[in-house]
Amino acid sequence: RQEAQEKFKKAMFYNPHNLVGLYLWAVLDIEMGKFQTAREKLAVVLSFQPKNPEATFSMAYAYYKEKNYYMAIEFAKCAQEFSSNNLQLYEFLADSYCCINDYEKALSVYKEADILEPKREKLYVTWGNNAFLNKDYENSFYAYEKALKINADSIEAKMGLASNYVIKNELENAKNKLKEIVEAEPNNSYAYLNLYRLNEEMGDLNEAIENLLMAIKTDVNNTQYYYELGVLYEKTGHVNKAKDAYLKMLEYGTDNTDVYYRYAKLFIDDNPKEALRKIRTIYNKNPKNRNYAELYAKVLLKNEQYKSAIDVINKVENDISFLYLKVNAYLNVKKYNEAIGILYGLPQDKKDNEEFDYLLLWAYILRAKETKAQNDINEMNDFSYYLSQKYGKNEEFVLKLKELENKYKE
Repeated sequence: RQEAQEKFKKAMFYNPHNLVGLYLWAVLDIEMGKFQTAREKLAVVLSFQPKNPEATFSMAYAYYKEKNYYMAIEFAKCAQEFSSNNLQLYEFLADSYCCINDYEKALSVYKEADILEPKREKLYVTWGNNAFLNKDYENSFYAYEKALKINADSIEAKMGLASNYVIKNELENAKNKLKEIVEAEPNNSYAYLNLYRLNEEMGDLNEAIENLLMAIKTDVNNTQYYYELGVLYEKTGHVNKAKDAYLKMLEYGTDNTDVYYRYAKLFIDDNPKEALRKIRTIYNKNPKNRNYAELYAKVLLKNEQYKSAIDVINKVENDISFLYLKVNAYLNVKKYNEAIGILYGLPQDKKDNEEFDYLLLWAYILRAKETKAQNDINEMNDFSYYLSQKYGKNEEFVLKLKELENKYKE
């Protein structure tokens, strides 16, 4: 291009009245982003040939590239007067109207072009796209269908129709259009992503997983979707695959703290040390996040770091889930009276459940075992008797009580 610039300069030096050369030089300037110098050259051409449609259109395009859409529209309209059947001009003018958010005028331009019965697929695709963005789904659908009549294999038109079908809640039709696209273009990662979202919405999670795997395989830039893949694996019960997906995401590097959270949550039982490494990373960044704090406290308890768990819990405004965690931590550091005090301090409506009864009995048993004090043993026996009356017909809970009694006897 630079060499072409030099040759144009030399040619114009020898023949300064060569308007064709000057016009082509201006076109090259536009391609190279030199919009002002392009407009200066085009102004010279138009001063000699005011009805030159190519130069007028190029002037409009130069203004468009500078985002001066109003001037672009004025020159495009002039060019249209000199070349009324130029479909590219209709497309350009409509697009310029859309750039100034005047969709009504853009629509009238598209309809004018439509009367000419053009065989220009791109015009209809652009119309469909702009109509869709402006929520004019009726004209959007019409334009995409017209594009497909011109070119039955138009990927853009099929993608646009799929989006329209989703809006109309015709999900099966949308799915079929997207399948047509991936059959024609097996490496179209964008279509796979849309299929994944559609299948997830329709509840076809296994198919959604296959779509997402293909989206990642066909585009290395889609590694961020390993997180969503992990979520899908969790939903379908594939815990180990979910772990692998989250780990992949972490290996590629991510600022998505939810990846660390979910990864840690999956490891809390079988590898609490690994869970602790991950949850600590995000908790330290945002200690006020209740979900992170709760999981961090649970992981600390799993790692038998009871005092640290209490510190974490104390930094958060207590609710029931945190108080139960705190009771658990106090029991493990032999602060039995504190644990019992927390349980008794709960609102009455929070006490009438098995978890409360189980924890309170366990606290009584541990305290009695530790102190051997008769008062503590009596309180334990009284509460145990009360629960045996309360849960007499609940075999599962009675078994839990017997487990606790056996632990105490040991």
